[in-house]
Amino acid sequence: MLKDVKQNNVTTETVIISVTKSGTTKNGSLFANGTLEDNTGKIQFVTFEEDIVKKLQENPNPNAYKVSGFVSMTNYPNPNTLQINIKKIENPD
Repeated sequence: MLKDVKQNNVTTETVIISVTKSGTTKNGSLFANGTLEDNTGKIQFVTFEEDIVKKLQENPNPNAYKVSGFVSMTNYPNPNTLQINIKKIENPD
């Protein structure tokens, strides 16, 4: 559950993904960011994994997925905000 994620941990959660923005970075890498949500709350996400970004671009509407990634602190969009850097995505069980 998202309410239980802790900074500097790896987590796997089943969530609704809403993409806010996707595109190409200045160095040419694909990225996507937005919000993950479950029944306990919301958290920001970012991913630079090309296959994940392409999958999210193909399905731009909010969708349920099982995601795995590293929880870190970011200053975007607000200072001291937790985010999950998604490394793996799959259809929920």
